[in-house]
This record gives sequence, structure tokens and C-alpha cells, in this order.
Amino acid sequence: KKNLRYVGPQGKLSYAVMRMNAPVNGVIYLRGRDYDIYSGTGWEASLNRSESFTSGGMSTGELTIVTHGVRDVLYVPYYATEELVLINGALDNDENLQSYSYGLSNIASGGLDMPDTGYTELPPDTLRWASALGVITDLDAASQSEKVRRIESYVQNAATYDLSTDRMRLDHSDFARWFLEESDTGYCVHFATAATVLLRAAGIPARYVEGYMVVCKAGEDVILTHQHAHAWAEYYDFGSGTWRILEATPDDWQVEEVTEATISTTT
Repeated sequence: KKNLRYVGPQGKLSYAVMRMNAPVNGVIYLRGRDYDIYSGTGWEASLNRSESFTSGGMSTGELTIVTHGVRDVLYVPYYATEELVLINGALDNDENLQSYSYGLSNIASGGLDMPDTGYTELPPDTLRWASALGVITDLDAASQSEKVRRIESYVQNAATYDLSTDRMRLDHSDFARWFLEESDTGYCVHFATAATVLLRAAGIPARYVEGYMVVCKAGEDVILTHQHAHAWAEYYDFGSGTWRILEATPDDWQVEEVTEATISTTT
């Protein structure tokens, strides 16, 4: 569970959490766990979910991960060529692995499991205010890709990125609404939560995901620190039959979090 009432000012800790080596240049998202139940004041991962999360495409090389200590979950890239099945939103580390690898594909093949209807559910009060927002009411005739693009833009421009954002006040009962209507600042948890809520209000299956994001160079080890921890929205693309990332956090989060973290190439 993630209690959103406790989401407040963040320090800039930079202790190392893992080492990663990828076969490609660019941004890599490492998926930890998704949360599918929104209460207004928290996220929870429902039980008894089992879903494929596999590319099926050709491998472009091997992505390796070595964690500092045993983690509860195995972090999963978009998209691995192995046959992976997420249980309750994550790939559990049942064998207590600290070192593991995946074949990495540059495509997300279609045919993944159709999402459960729970991925569009919201509390009645949340659905009421979110559905009344202009960005949602104006989307009735839009395609899914246009809906996603406009929701992404709306949330990205809703507030300024700031790790010192205060907690939601106790007299508020909906984190996404408080963020969009009252807070001038936020960080990844705020932007990802709001995006997930608005996607659902627009009828698009979506879930809140936590993990890590890193910019890497092919074949070079990168040290991931606590400041690479990130949250994002994930939505189901009916056209391709895959879960895709919606990055609603403004681009300057990478400047503040990633470039100030301890990112180094091992020799």
C-alpha cells in the first residue's frame, strides 16, 4: 500500500541501490510494482492478478541488473523477451536473486492480456470531479492516442516540479484533486497519480507504477541511486495490445533528480 497522505518533502539522498548495464543508449524504465486500486488517499495493489508482460520480439542484447542487497521484486524493463508473468502487479523475487538479466527488445509486441475492468475504476467522488474537468469533457470524440497526449500535456503543465512540496492538508480527501486544483508544485508521485486518475476518467485502463528511470549508454555500467526512483502512469493501448508508459512528470525532474544523483561508470 502507498499512503498518499504521507507524501511530502523529499530529501536528496543518493545512496546506491543497484548497478545496471544495458545494450542500448537512451532512457530505461525499470518497473517495480504497479498499483491498481485508488482510494483518494492511497494506492493499493489488488491480489489475484496474473498478467503477461513480455515483448516476444527479437533481442537487441542483454540487460543485466545487480542489486545492493536482496529486493522483494525483480525489476522489469520495457520490454523483456523472456516469458514474464506479473503476479499482483510485480515479478516477485522468490529466489532472493541479487543478479539477473533479460533479453531486451526494442518493440512491444501485441497480444498481451486484455486488462481487467478494474483498471478504469475510481471512487464515485473522484470520478465525478475528474469527469467534469474540461480536459476530459473535450475528449469525447478523440482517439485514444489523442486522449493520452492531451492528458499527458494537461498534467505536465498543472504544476511546477519541486521535491519540497508539502503534504496534502488533512481536510482534503482526494490527492489527485488537491494536486490539480490547489497545489502549485509536485513531484513524480503527484504527476503520476493525477495522470492515472484522468486516464481512467477518460475510459482508458491505467495503473500507477513505481520503479526506477535511468539514462544509459550501451555497454556501460551505470550506478542507480535512490534519486533514480520514479513513478509513472501506465495505460493499456488497445491498438497494439500492450501496456505503455505515460510520463506526466515535467522534463526538469530529470535535471533535479538524475543529474544530481551519483551516476558513474565503473572501470
